[in-house]
Amino acid sequence: MGSEDVDGSTLLPDAALRRRAYGRLVELLELHWEGVRDLGVAPAASYAELEERLRGFDFAAPVPLEQVLDAAGELLREGIVHTAHPRYFGLFNPTPTFAGVLADALVAAFNPQLAVTSHAPAAVAIERHVLSFLADCLG
Repeated sequence: MGSEDVDGSTLLPDAALRRRAYGRLVELLELHWEGVRDLGVAPAASYAELEERLRGFDFAAPVPLEQVLDAAGELLREGIVHTAHPRYFGLFNPTPTFAGVLADALVAAFNPQLAVTSHAPAAVAIERHVLSFLADCLG
């Protein structure tokens, strides 16, 4: 593919760049899961600080994917309530599960369109199966 794939400016860069980005993503996820207990439960950075840091991304030129992943990871590490933290006892915000993270990645890649069954019959069947199970459990 062309040189534009080197910096990740296409919607689907070449396989080598994707593999490097996947690798960095896995590193960031593991860093988060292994280190979340050492973070505060509440956001460490103020909204104003986070906004200021985002101003560096002006969309004038492409940014390498790994740099964007690192920046997003740092912003999330410092700018959210960590529901996976062992001292988090909030209501209605469950700890993410590993299977859920995998599912989100899979669905993001396949991007099933659930507006009509004919566009994603497999996704609709999965959704209905899970909802039916939950309905049975809840009565």
